[in-house]
Amino acid sequence: MATLVAAAAAGLWMSGTPLSGMAQQVAHHARTAYDAAGLRVERAGWDTLRARPQFAKRTSLGAARTATPARATVRVFGANYDTLYAGPADRPIPIPDRRLGDREPLLVEACGTFRRGGATRTLCQQTSVRASPKRVRVEQADVTFPDEGDFRKGRYELRLRTERRAFTERRAFETTRAAGDTARWEPLPGATPESVLLARAESPSGQAAVRVPVDSSGRGTFDLARYEGYDDFRYHLRAAMEQPRRLTVREGAPPPSATVAFEVRAGPGVAPLRPVERFQKTVRRLTPAERRRRVQGFAQSAARAIARRLHEDRDDEEERADEWAETVTRATVTGWRYDRAAERYTMDLRVRWHETDDRDERDRIDGTLTVEEGSRRARFAGERGNRRTVERWREAVESDEIELGPLAEPDTSASLPVVERRGRLPGVAERRGGPRGSSRDDGRGPDSDDP
Repeated sequence: MATLVAAAAAGLWMSGTPLSGMAQQVAHHARTAYDAAGLRVERAGWDTLRARPQFAKRTSLGAARTATPARATVRVFGANYDTLYAGPADRPIPIPDRRLGDREPLLVEACGTFRRGGATRTLCQQTSVRASPKRVRVEQADVTFPDEGDFRKGRYELRLRTERRAFTERRAFETTRAAGDTARWEPLPGATPESVLLARAESPSGQAAVRVPVDSSGRGTFDLARYEGYDDFRYHLRAAMEQPRRLTVREGAPPPSATVAFEVRAGPGVAPLRPVERFQKTVRRLTPAERRRRVQGFAQSAARAIARRLHEDRDDEEERADEWAETVTRATVTGWRYDRAAERYTMDLRVRWHETDDRDERDRIDGTLTVEEGSRRARFAGERGNRRTVERWREAVESDEIELGPLAEPDTSASLPVVERRGRLPGVAERRGGPRGSSRDDGRGPDSDDP
């Protein structure tokens, strides 16, 4: 009986010899089961790996044996569950290590599909490995701040290099820190690290930072006012530059200054960004002389824009272009102020221009020029002028103001006539329908500086 049962369990019997009822029942219950028996990952470098899944076949009456699936596949996922590879398991698997983070964890999943009769069963097993240890080195880090006297704007030029530790089988998964200074690092061409620039202002009452994204080229400009945290940054920067009221500033003493700390944070791939470079910039307010030179530059740039605008409405375009090419423009500032809270210049401006071959016949317009410090956007409100200029204004301008747009950055080396007045600016005349003009020439001559 025992021999018959064993033969039935093994599925062996002599041809033509029927099994007894007991033997048929034993053979029916000797079912086959498949198990995942392990997943081994082999690596010969950071850019490839081999997955070696193992499966076993078991029966209820026998020992486990190695089983080969009808189909075996492998998938590799990154830390964000991005699929890095999906395909057969019987070949080397490419790993895009250069775009992965520092020791980024990778999930390797191997699946085997078994078929028995009309049934199909798939078994999967997983294990984890890591990408290469990486670091970011700074080759160049230059920041210009403030840019052209504007405490909101700056420029940067960063050159960063990503390196990874050389692969060795024995130390492949050791941490960078454990490897210490003896680890050998190699450049990783084509790897672009993620990076940001942190600008921090500190005052006795606290501190605030603005996070500036860095362009992938490593070069760019920034406007701190566009990013979160600028209002607090501005508050602490101004507080740091305030002179104590109990102190008297000596004549000729340097203007108040403050320190802005910059920090470059970078990391490869999805790794957390870590500080890789720190430096400080000492910033100060512009001196009165520097403000004066900016006013001079803005005035001259605005004068050219105003004169050109009043030439745009002439009928003969060719004649207008020739006339403009021979035009000499002069700007005179008779009063100005700078609103620190609004970051705006306001100045009383007289603009005169004439053709080089007709010095005795000049156009003249007086008005108020306002210029935003940051954007350099300017607006001129005409108030009065000689008869010819008023007629040109009415032909070319439909209102009493001209939008000049952004002015050119002032050339502080230029020397223009500026007359400063203490106290409040002269009152702005009521403007209706453009600047006022006389019905006749006032007889004061084209060079008169009187209103």
